[in-house]
Amino acid sequence: MRHGYGRWPMAPAAALVAVWLVPTASALPSYSRQTGDTCAACHVSAFGPQLTPHGQAFKLHAYAESTGSWTPPVSAMAVVSYLSTRADNPVSEGDANDNFRMDEASLFLAGKIAGPVGSFAQLTYEGPGHVWGLDNVDLRAAFDTVLDGMDAVVGVSINNNPGVQDPWNTFGAWRYPYNDSEFAIGGAAAPLIDGGLEIQVVGATAYAMIDNKFYVEAGAYATPGDSFLDAIGVAPDESAKLNGAAFYGRFAYQKDWGKQNAHVGMAILDASLYPDRDSSLPSDHYTDLVIDAGYQWLGSRKHIATIQGAYTYEWRDLKGSYLIDAAGDRKSNLQSLTLDATYVYDQTYEGILGLSTVWGGRDTILYVPDPVEGSRNGKPNTTSLSLEGAWTPFGKEGSWGAPYANLKLGIRYTHDFTFNGASSDYDGFGRDASDNDAFLGYLWTAF
Repeated sequence: MRHGYGRWPMAPAAALVAVWLVPTASALPSYSRQTGDTCAACHVSAFGPQLTPHGQAFKLHAYAESTGSWTPPVSAMAVVSYLSTRADNPVSEGDANDNFRMDEASLFLAGKIAGPVGSFAQLTYEGPGHVWGLDNVDLRAAFDTVLDGMDAVVGVSINNNPGVQDPWNTFGAWRYPYNDSEFAIGGAAAPLIDGGLEIQVVGATAYAMIDNKFYVEAGAYATPGDSFLDAIGVAPDESAKLNGAAFYGRFAYQKDWGKQNAHVGMAILDASLYPDRDSSLPSDHYTDLVIDAGYQWLGSRKHIATIQGAYTYEWRDLKGSYLIDAAGDRKSNLQSLTLDATYVYDQTYEGILGLSTVWGGRDTILYVPDPVEGSRNGKPNTTSLSLEGAWTPFGKEGSWGAPYANLKLGIRYTHDFTFNGASSDYDGFGRDASDNDAFLGYLWTAF
């Protein structure tokens, strides 16, 4: 299972998102130094991005909770991976197979800035492309108050990726799989909320967590000017261009019993994009509705189990793309479902089973035959199952190098049952879905 951000109809964002194919989020040591907590206090396996209730509260409080002593809100991260697929990938930007590369190196401004203001801001060097650029950013301010007699956390977030600010990490930026190789093969399509506007927009949302149960959030996003995009390392001609503002809304209910917790919620993203960034054309309209849920058993932290998932239904009105013959049907839909179950022993040894499936209507203009990445029958349908194991030796109380060192070593095997609409000869050039089966080994460190 890979982040197949795919091709949104005539939205060049797909080319840009391919550059940032590893949306990693780790247990940043700068947060640990600031709070005095171990990384394991906020993350289920001493390494992100899955958050415990304590980690969610820290995020909701604008990353600004601290011991009172100021520490530099700075961290760094690096990811190295080895990717091998069952069959060679002749159109890969790297080697045809067996790619061993440094995927990325990142610098973070992460932690309390002043008072109730804090940040998660990532600057990333993309190894294969040898380029620097601004990555995910979430700047916040938050405070505690009382609403209708109930305790509440109220805040605002300025960010560049709808969903990056969410407390539960079940969809969008931080959903499973949490990391991948830059050379992983992605499917033909994905809902817009799963990376379609990532790093190409700027928005603001206001949120409230009421009585530690009810979460509400709403805000809007806009496309910044070309000079701004160029300054942060985004090629303007390869990014999405919104027609007006995109609306984002979120509602969720959670229950925390101490040793276990659960949540259920929904999110909506409503956006219009100009095909090929051409504002003289009618825009394509997307409405994504996400239904998500999750459960955690924390117990004594010796044995931790989690299960979470998200279902997305995307309504599409491709008026602009249909007008220029870039889509065969003006109105269509795309659906996706992701599920993952995690078991962690002693916050050190981790096993994850993940399922991902995307399906939608047939469109032989939108999805065309093409080696490796194409679709023979005009369908985006892709279903994958992955099994992952990881070892996190640091990040716990008394572990070596605390609170400066953090390391995760892992392997993942992914099997594709179908890919871009078929199990055999899916691309029209003789490639089977199982030819994309992949073995990934990775080293992920933060300090």
